[in-house]
Amino acid sequence: MAHATKGYTALMYFMTWLFYLLVSVPGMIFWIWQLVEAEEDRCVGASGTWLFKMWSEYAGLYGSWILYFLPVLMGILQLAQYNGDIFAAGYINAIVIMVMMGLSWLATGLIHVFFVPALVQEWSDRCDGKAAPAPTVPAEVIDAVVEEVEPEVDDGNDWD
Repeated sequence: MAHATKGYTALMYFMTWLFYLLVSVPGMIFWIWQLVEAEEDRCVGASGTWLFKMWSEYAGLYGSWILYFLPVLMGILQLAQYNGDIFAAGYINAIVIMVMMGLSWLATGLIHVFFVPALVQEWSDRCDGKAAPAPTVPAEVIDAVVEEVEPEVDDGNDWD
Protein backbone atom coordinates (compact mmCIF):
# COMPACT_ATOMS: atom_id res chain seq x y z
CA MET A 1 0.00 0.00 0.00
CA ALA A 2 2.92 2.32 0.60
CA HIS A 3 4.18 2.00 -2.99
CA ALA A 4 3.73 5.31 -4.81
CA THR A 5 2.38 3.92 -8.07
CA LYS A 6 1.02 0.46 -7.26
CA GLY A 7 -0.49 0.70 -3.77
CA TYR A 8 -4.06 1.18 -4.92
CA THR A 9 -3.64 -1.59 -7.51
CA ALA A 10 -2.74 -4.04 -4.75
CA LEU A 11 -5.71 -2.83 -2.72
CA MET A 12 -7.92 -3.17 -5.80
CA TYR A 13 -6.90 -6.82 -6.26
CA PHE A 14 -7.39 -7.58 -2.56
CA MET A 15 -10.82 -5.93 -2.43
CA THR A 16 -11.91 -7.78 -5.57
CA TRP A 17 -10.92 -11.11 -4.04
CA LEU A 18 -12.43 -10.35 -0.62
CA PHE A 19 -15.74 -8.84 -1.72
CA TYR A 20 -16.47 -11.48 -4.35
CA LEU A 21 -15.66 -14.11 -1.72
CA LEU A 22 -18.05 -12.52 0.79
CA VAL A 23 -20.93 -11.78 -1.60
CA SER A 24 -20.80 -14.21 -4.52
CA VAL A 25 -19.63 -17.46 -2.96
CA PRO A 26 -22.46 -17.74 -0.39
CA GLY A 27 -24.92 -16.71 -3.10
CA MET A 28 -23.63 -19.47 -5.36
CA ILE A 29 -23.83 -22.03 -2.53
CA PHE A 30 -27.44 -21.03 -1.76
CA TRP A 31 -28.33 -21.15 -5.47
CA ILE A 32 -26.93 -24.70 -5.82
CA TRP A 33 -28.72 -25.70 -2.61
CA GLN A 34 -31.96 -24.33 -4.04
CA LEU A 35 -31.46 -26.31 -7.26
CA VAL A 36 -30.93 -29.66 -5.56
CA GLU A 37 -33.47 -29.53 -2.71
CA ALA A 38 -36.72 -31.46 -2.88
CA GLU A 39 -39.89 -29.61 -3.88
CA GLU A 40 -41.62 -30.31 -0.56
CA ASP A 41 -38.71 -28.76 1.37
CA ARG A 42 -38.67 -25.42 -0.48
CA CYS A 43 -41.08 -23.60 1.86
CA VAL A 44 -40.10 -25.23 5.14
CA GLY A 45 -37.78 -23.34 7.49
CA ALA A 46 -34.44 -22.04 6.30
CA SER A 47 -34.47 -23.93 3.02
CA GLY A 48 -32.04 -23.32 0.20
CA THR A 49 -34.77 -21.49 -1.70
CA TRP A 50 -35.39 -19.11 1.19
CA LEU A 51 -31.66 -18.58 1.77
CA PHE A 52 -31.07 -17.85 -1.93
CA LYS A 53 -33.97 -15.38 -2.01
CA MET A 54 -32.87 -13.67 1.20
CA TRP A 55 -29.20 -13.50 0.16
CA SER A 56 -30.02 -12.15 -3.30
CA GLU A 57 -32.47 -9.63 -1.90
CA TYR A 58 -30.15 -8.11 0.68
CA ALA A 59 -26.48 -9.12 0.66
CA GLY A 60 -26.37 -9.72 -3.10
CA LEU A 61 -28.13 -6.47 -4.00
CA TYR A 62 -26.33 -4.12 -1.63
CA GLY A 63 -23.02 -5.99 -1.85
CA SER A 64 -23.02 -5.80 -5.62
CA TRP A 65 -23.77 -2.07 -5.68
CA ILE A 66 -21.62 -0.93 -2.74
CA LEU A 67 -18.80 -3.43 -2.18
CA TYR A 68 -18.18 -4.18 -5.86
CA PHE A 69 -17.72 -0.47 -6.55
CA LEU A 70 -14.80 -0.14 -4.11
CA PRO A 71 -12.27 -1.91 -6.40
CA VAL A 72 -13.37 0.43 -9.22
CA LEU A 73 -12.78 3.36 -6.86
CA MET A 74 -9.29 2.03 -6.06
CA GLY A 75 -8.56 1.97 -9.82
CA ILE A 76 -9.72 5.58 -10.12
CA LEU A 77 -7.51 6.59 -7.19
CA GLN A 78 -4.58 4.70 -8.72
CA LEU A 79 -5.02 6.56 -12.01
CA ALA A 80 -5.19 9.86 -10.11
CA GLN A 81 -1.73 9.13 -8.66
CA TYR A 82 -0.26 8.71 -12.16
CA ASN A 83 -1.25 12.25 -13.17
CA GLY A 84 -1.71 11.20 -16.80
CA ASP A 85 1.72 9.54 -17.15
CA ILE A 86 0.71 6.67 -19.45
CA PHE A 87 4.25 5.26 -19.43
CA ALA A 88 4.32 4.72 -15.67
CA ALA A 89 4.52 1.12 -14.49
CA GLY A 90 1.02 -0.20 -13.77
CA TYR A 91 -0.92 2.45 -15.70
CA ILE A 92 -2.39 0.06 -18.29
CA ASN A 93 -3.08 -2.50 -15.57
CA ALA A 94 -5.06 0.05 -13.57
CA ILE A 95 -7.05 1.08 -16.67
CA VAL A 96 -7.90 -2.48 -17.68
CA ILE A 97 -8.83 -3.63 -14.19
CA MET A 98 -10.88 -0.49 -13.56
CA VAL A 99 -12.82 -0.91 -16.80
CA MET A 100 -13.41 -4.64 -16.30
CA MET A 101 -14.41 -4.24 -12.66
CA GLY A 102 -16.66 -1.35 -13.66
CA LEU A 103 -18.45 -3.55 -16.19
CA SER A 104 -18.73 -6.35 -13.65
CA TRP A 105 -20.06 -3.91 -11.06
CA LEU A 106 -22.72 -2.62 -13.45
CA ALA A 107 -23.69 -6.09 -14.65
CA THR A 108 -24.11 -7.65 -11.21
CA GLY A 109 -25.91 -4.60 -9.86
CA LEU A 110 -28.35 -4.47 -12.77
CA ILE A 111 -28.93 -8.23 -12.63
CA HIS A 112 -29.94 -7.87 -8.98
CA VAL A 113 -32.16 -4.86 -9.71
CA PHE A 114 -33.96 -6.52 -12.62
CA PHE A 115 -34.20 -10.15 -11.53
CA VAL A 116 -34.46 -10.20 -7.72
CA PRO A 117 -38.07 -8.88 -7.76
CA ALA A 118 -39.04 -11.88 -9.91
CA LEU A 119 -37.25 -14.19 -7.46
CA VAL A 120 -39.14 -12.64 -4.54
CA GLN A 121 -42.43 -12.94 -6.46
CA GLU A 122 -41.73 -16.60 -7.20
CA TRP A 123 -41.08 -17.18 -3.50
CA SER A 124 -44.27 -15.41 -2.41
CA ASP A 125 -46.36 -17.26 -5.02
CA ARG A 126 -45.00 -20.58 -3.87
CA CYS A 127 -44.63 -20.15 -0.13
CA ASP A 128 -46.60 -17.20 1.28
CA GLY A 129 -49.80 -18.23 2.97
CA LYS A 130 -48.60 -21.77 3.37
CA ALA A 131 -48.29 -22.67 6.98
CA ALA A 132 -45.85 -25.38 7.79
CA PRO A 133 -47.78 -28.61 7.37
CA ALA A 134 -48.86 -30.05 10.69
CA PRO A 135 -48.30 -33.75 11.07
CA THR A 136 -51.53 -35.60 10.43
CA VAL A 137 -52.45 -38.84 12.08
CA PRO A 138 -55.20 -40.96 10.50
CA ALA A 139 -58.30 -41.49 12.63
CA GLU A 140 -57.83 -45.29 12.54
CA VAL A 141 -54.49 -44.95 14.30
CA ILE A 142 -55.95 -42.68 16.97
CA ASP A 143 -58.90 -45.05 17.57
CA ALA A 144 -56.57 -48.04 17.74
CA VAL A 145 -54.47 -46.35 20.38
CA VAL A 146 -57.49 -45.35 22.46
CA GLU A 147 -59.12 -48.82 22.47
CA GLU A 148 -58.15 -51.01 25.34
CA VAL A 149 -57.08 -54.44 24.30
CA GLU A 150 -57.80 -57.32 26.66
CA PRO A 151 -54.72 -59.46 27.21
CA GLU A 152 -55.07 -63.09 26.25
CA VAL A 153 -54.86 -65.53 29.13
CA ASP A 154 -52.30 -68.22 28.62
CA ASP A 155 -53.13 -71.68 29.85
CA GLY A 156 -49.60 -72.27 31.00
CA ASN A 157 -48.16 -73.48 27.73
CA ASP A 158 -45.05 -71.40 27.12
CA TRP A 159 -44.45 -72.78 23.62
CA ASP A 160 -47.33 -71.19 21.73
